[in-house]
Amino acid sequence: MIIKYDQVDLEQWALFSGDYNKVHFDTIFALNKGLKDKIVHGMLVMLDAKYLLSNVLSLGNRSLCFYLKSPAYINSTMLFDITEKKNSSRLTIRDSNKNICFVANASGDFIDIENSSERRNIPSNLINKKLNLFKKYYPDINQDWIFIDALAFSLYISDNDKKPLAKETAAYLEKHNIVDSNDVAVYQVDHKINVSDMLWRRRNFEFRKLSYNTRGGDLLRSGNDVYGTVEINLFEEDKLIYQLSMGLMVKVKN
Repeated sequence: MIIKYDQVDLEQWALFSGDYNKVHFDTIFALNKGLKDKIVHGMLVMLDAKYLLSNVLSLGNRSLCFYLKSPAYINSTMLFDITEKKNSSRLTIRDSNKNICFVANASGDFIDIENSSERRNIPSNLINKKLNLFKKYYPDINQDWIFIDALAFSLYISDNDKKPLAKETAAYLEKHNIVDSNDVAVYQVDHKINVSDMLWRRRNFEFRKLSYNTRGGDLLRSGNDVYGTVEINLFEEDKLIYQLSMGLMVKVKN
């Protein structure tokens, strides 16, 4: 499959997710960060990757690991390629210069992430709003788990300053007097999800009493980059149906 993402695609994903990171919308900012142009949201590219994988993977608790290797630039042609094995699948996404931008591995493993943190309810009106946008912009995607994954990311973005990783990163940057927050570029470096068998099977977009919790991981500085993780667990009623571990990198100046 070959896909090219343009400005409209970026704007639609931002409207759904709330992700208005300047590397996606400000050419000068992107160039100042060493990029060649504005870059496509990693989650947008992965949305199509998940759709492709959902059509080749068998049922069961699924573990999908996405690794973001290099930027996917706006208006660049992206080639999606899937290699199937007996118990797993591997997806590679390359740009027109054959640079590997994304790699994904999918298997039947279900990794148990601690989920004892206090849960927050997701208002039904918010779910309906997000679902209407999702159906409008991505009408071909009808798998519940793909919407849940997109919803979880948008929840993280919606109150980012209240999330563990954001608070810890801000405190870390301030403590070490690294950079003004307006000069920060944040990149996603991996996206690891676990989908329960119950959620994997569903295609009706009917959700009951959704809630979630979030936990930030330890921060690690390497040169002018700060790495961290955030974990999100999502529940339907009292059943854990989805788990996410997302790796983020904060690039800063000297």
